[in-house]
Amino acid sequence: MEVTKADLINYRQLCIKLEDIDKTIKHLERDIQKLPKRKEPTEPPDKMFGSKVENLVVLKEIYENEYIAALKKRAEIEEWINTLPTEQEQNIVRFKYIHRLKYWQIADKMNYAVPHLKKLHRKIIERVKT
Repeated sequence: MEVTKADLINYRQLCIKLEDIDKTIKHLERDIQKLPKRKEPTEPPDKMFGSKVENLVVLKEIYENEYIAALKKRAEIEEWINTLPTEQEQNIVRFKYIHRLKYWQIADKMNYAVPHLKKLHRKIIERVKT
């Protein structure tokens, strides 16, 4: 499992990306469903209609693959956080990177002095690949 500091920093954007991709996939599914169906199976395919359906289906597959990759990355980051040895370290990382709290807010929540919290954070981040 390879998590970098950049992965932690970009966690929030990753979650937003997942939401956006999910909306796009649902929109594409609606577009595909709205397309008229051929009445007779023997009816010759309309080249323009066929290409539009094919394009929408291919585009949907691309977004689904991107969604799966983003889900895997999010799970990898969350799994890495869960492997931190103490609940204290897990909370520091969650507050800092998932909830996007400032050091003073985390220190307040955890009842630490800000310099002490920064020192703990630095030790945690040293374990992450850069």
